Amino acid sequence: TQHPDHKLQKGGAFHWNFFILGCFNIIFPMFGCPFVTGSLPHSPQFVQALATKEIVREGGHERSEVVSVCENRVAPLLVNILVLVALPIIGSLSQVPTSVACDALFLFMGLSGLPGNELFERLKLIITEESLYPPLKWTSEEVSRSRMHVFTIIQFCFVGLLFGVSRSPIALAFPVFLVMSIPTRMLLHKITGGFLTSVQVQILDNARQESHEKQETSEPKEAWK
Repeated sequence: TQHPDHKLQKGGAFHWNFFILGCFNIIFPMFGCPFVTGSLPHSPQFVQALATKEIVREGGHERSEVVSVCENRVAPLLVNILVLVALPIIGSLSQVPTSVACDALFLFMGLSGLPGNELFERLKLIITEESLYPPLKWTSEEVSRSRMHVFTIIQFCFVGLLFGVSRSPIALAFPVFLVMSIPTRMLLHKITGGFLTSVQVQILDNARQESHEKQETSEPKEAWK
């Protein structure tokens, strides 16, 4: 959701929302209230729905680029109001098959979120002729194609591991395995024996771009005079 391509001005607000939801889920269930989920207002699809886009043509390829996002509190509030209004008829939802109410919904959200997902796009590049590659955010001198594919395969294996854990008897340990992705990413240059450098990992993971943008915004105005 907070991807740099979304050009959010107040992306940190999403983190605060999750923090507040976490507090709700600690306190409210003690009084018999159900757990609160913030899936919709914090999903990439929700951001895309509020975004103004333009079509960019580059190198014979066409892609949709976010120009700006209408960041507001009204849209998430309306979503939660609709959930509240639906509470009196929640019993009627039992007539709807679970495969429609849950599985189909999450399947739709997953499939609609694939286009533009960097992991998905890089997975397609593995079976794509190099001459047909779309413009990338890095040069082959910065990150070679083989190193990019290795990084992609490692990411995909970790996603497969998380999926396997979620479907196994140790599903309660899912958050532990999810948090493990952080040190794995930080130590990836050591895990691969230097095949992937820390700089290349930052480039592939957009960390270098984010740190560069933060550095630009934190520089004093006098530096621009």
